[in-house]
Amino acid sequence: MLPGATLSQPAGQTAPPGTPALHAYPFAEGGAGFYADALVTDPSGVGLVFVVVQPRSPADPPPGEDNCLAPVCERRTGPRGEPAGVYRKPEKEGTSTGWTVAVYSAGSVVTVTAANHTPGTLKATRPAPPLTVDQLWQLATDPRLQVYG
Repeated sequence: MLPGATLSQPAGQTAPPGTPALHAYPFAEGGAGFYADALVTDPSGVGLVFVVVQPRSPADPPPGEDNCLAPVCERRTGPRGEPAGVYRKPEKEGTSTGWTVAVYSAGSVVTVTAANHTPGTLKATRPAPPLTVDQLWQLATDPRLQVYG
């Protein structure tokens, strides 16, 4: 999915020795779920990718019932009929752009984001995020990430 790219840990984060740069961590302070993030470096520059998987709470509204409003958010239906939303941060020259896909299955909420900046700054470090919306969709709808219920 990222040919020719290298992955590294964002500043201030370290993976245990011998683990890949994209490594899943449990939420701090006992929160349920896990996240993985990495800086992606390729000929276009440096960008950020992160994945969050959490158990779905009955209180979690599906996209369209919360803040999924056009043109920033597009409602979709996943391959197994689950509600999903594709969120696109508006593009402005020289500023960061980010795309997020959130998929709400019966037991899990999977959120996958790519951005054209590095943590701690909103200045663009590449023309576009390192993954396309279609690639984020492919990751977010992967049944292997539906780990809860």
